Amino acid sequence: MAESTKVDPVLVTSVLDYLRRSEHGYDLDEMAEHFGLPATRMIGIIDFLWTLEFPDSSLNGHEHMFDFDADGLAAEDPWVKLTHDPAAKVTRRFQPQELATVLTGLSTLRDFRNPEETEILDRLTAKLLGQEASDSVAEKIEAPVVAAMRRALDRSTQLQFSYFREFADAPETRTVDPLRIEVRGAMVYLLAYCHLREGMRWFRHDRILTFTELDEPIGQYSEQDRNQPLQVRGQGLQRVDAAIAPCVFAALRPYLDARDFPPLDSDGFSRCSIVFRSLHVAARLAAENAGAFMIEGPAEARSFMVRWAQEALSGGSTLSSPKA
Repeated sequence: MAESTKVDPVLVTSVLDYLRRSEHGYDLDEMAEHFGLPATRMIGIIDFLWTLEFPDSSLNGHEHMFDFDADGLAAEDPWVKLTHDPAAKVTRRFQPQELATVLTGLSTLRDFRNPEETEILDRLTAKLLGQEASDSVAEKIEAPVVAAMRRALDRSTQLQFSYFREFADAPETRTVDPLRIEVRGAMVYLLAYCHLREGMRWFRHDRILTFTELDEPIGQYSEQDRNQPLQVRGQGLQRVDAAIAPCVFAALRPYLDARDFPPLDSDGFSRCSIVFRSLHVAARLAAENAGAFMIEGPAEARSFMVRWAQEALSGGSTLSSPKA
């Protein structure tokens, strides 16, 4: 067999999905052409799958390993046939925290994938969420502004949008040169050169109110410019003690600075301290995730939450405060 090579997990998933479509297998060269790979690279992927174990207590011996028709690959005109698929025999059930982790991972993998790979990830995400899989799953899952960001990156053209900066009294119109997207849990961040601020800025997708895709090409930027690290931070930081249900782990993960959530307590909540840019941010998240994200301390944070909620219920200015 050919020497195994490092493989992309999305590519491996795509190959398996392709092989499951036919019980008779595929011609190696045709299969390699389908994926746009040389035949030697395709053999390397098959070799990798051949040694891959699928751990599950209900499977014994070689039942937990993928298997292929060795005679087919050794033929003069080689072909690939999947003869044993351990993943097809196992039903996986995720705990809430595990499901949130898997969905976050799929969201990250989706970034910068080709349309075929993106479709596979979207179908898998839909299944995990209990939704019907269809060709339009990506449109249902991805926000229109995120799709616009991706198109602008593909075309190397500018975006113009109305952006509600934190602590601002009104949105600002920004014209930017998009350079990179980074996904953190449920949030999508765009690194771009901002022509209004004349510098590099990170923009969060949920703070963009309206947008326009421009035909103006972006400027020239160095690799150092494009690889600036994402920092979900700001001035006037506020620390709160919170009880967090697993169903909102994905939404809160960007605020944890790559930390893991502590184990669940007996009441089903994970408890930890989180730093926010302002108590307004924490209050809005608590309101949007009522019963699943609760502020337990310090006392001044709880007092602020009470005042914020009272003002919101009375139709005060809190309802029109800027987005986080």
